[in-house]
Amino acid sequence: MVSLGDRVRVVSLDPKFLASLPSEEVDDVRSMVGESFEVESIDEQGSAWVTKWWRRREGESRSHSVGLAPPEMERLERENAN
Repeated sequence: MVSLGDRVRVVSLDPKFLASLPSEEVDDVRSMVGESFEVESIDEQGSAWVTKWWRRREGESRSHSVGLAPPEMERLERENAN
């Protein structure tokens, strides 16, 4: 189980979710697999929400938030503060 502020690695994304995205967003969202993110919120269904930002042309950026189910992520160990 993950908590707010934990770091998680995206291990997979639901193919139905990917198919529901506009075609121009699919490659960006797929690029989240294998990367780690901080859990920003947890919804009523227990999905952990994470966000990735992409820088585009000068002064332009885009983001996408994804709600991850437990099988779609792995919690990473917190680094020691010492």
